[in-house]
Amino acid sequence: MGGLHSLGFKGTEMRGKHTRWVMNPYVFDNDYFKNILVGGNGYWMSELDQRLLEDPEAREWCEIFAQD
Repeated sequence: MGGLHSLGFKGTEMRGKHTRWVMNPYVFDNDYFKNILVGGNGYWMSELDQRLLEDPEAREWCEIFAQD
């Protein structure tokens, strides 16, 4: 799933929320899942990230991971 998106940037630009998935892209944690559940919270989301919420089973896992 999308936990990998907790790390790094979407491109070479490294400034601003729109360039990353989470606040601290150097830490592997559950912030990615917390952010997608609230619509990205200003951070970058791909179409595939958004689709995780459309599938009931995938959404359930996102909710579980967001709480862990």
